[in-house]
Amino acid sequence: MNSLNSIWQARQGLDTASAGAPAYSTTMGGAPAYSTTTGATAGAPLLSVRGVGHAYGETTVLHGVSCDIPQGRAVALMGPSGSGKTTLLHLMAGILAPQQGSIVLAGDQSDLARLGIEDRAALRRSRFGLVFQSGQLLGELTAVENAALPLIVDGVAYADALGRASELFAPLGLGGLDARRPGELSGGQQQRVAIARAMVTRPQLLLADEPTGALDRRTGEEVMTLLLQAQRSLGASLVLVTHDPEIAQRCDLVLHLRDGRIVSASEGVLR
Repeated sequence: MNSLNSIWQARQGLDTASAGAPAYSTTMGGAPAYSTTTGATAGAPLLSVRGVGHAYGETTVLHGVSCDIPQGRAVALMGPSGSGKTTLLHLMAGILAPQQGSIVLAGDQSDLARLGIEDRAALRRSRFGLVFQSGQLLGELTAVENAALPLIVDGVAYADALGRASELFAPLGLGGLDARRPGELSGGQQQRVAIARAMVTRPQLLLADEPTGALDRRTGEEVMTLLLQAQRSLGASLVLVTHDPEIAQRCDLVLHLRDGRIVSASEGVLR
């Protein structure tokens, strides 16, 4: 089981270093300024990003980004390739540690910028759920074993973990597919298993990197519907990266990035 845990962590990147649109501030270290009377940004944020900067070698990809992820809301990150949206998502997930600024999680006020690799990995297992474009399923495991893996890694008994994961399969349209291997599933079915895996620990925050990017239009819309249903059933927040404007507009809030900065924010119109 220890070797299985290591494989899974490596593949997940766990051990790598309706009023007007809200006005948005992205000044260095400043709090984002929303001016809207709708509920989309109401209440204390689940995640507060302040003055976050990040570079790969000589290339700076984020410049002092500040934003709030509201409790129980869905937020889309949009922008052209190279705008920094995936890096921002990975920083929010604790896959990367910000080189500048802070990312504070509500509750115990954990600052991801100050946590080490192991502490960030523990936070992901207990409070975050991740969905990737390719699913990132382990081919040697069954569908239900893949979905149960976060529980198994955290020490839940194998049978109990599979039971909890299996309960999610019927609502996600995976009934009868528990014993299938990933290679025996369609792309849409694999993403549904990935959603089940993200839900199984009942996380506070779901993070999805291009979850519909490898799917056809119809399947992508179905997967997006399931993601939003998962977010609402958990009472969680959702942050997703997408290039698809129609997918983004189904979220409560859309943050637009360009050249490593948030340049505008708008409310989704297809909610």
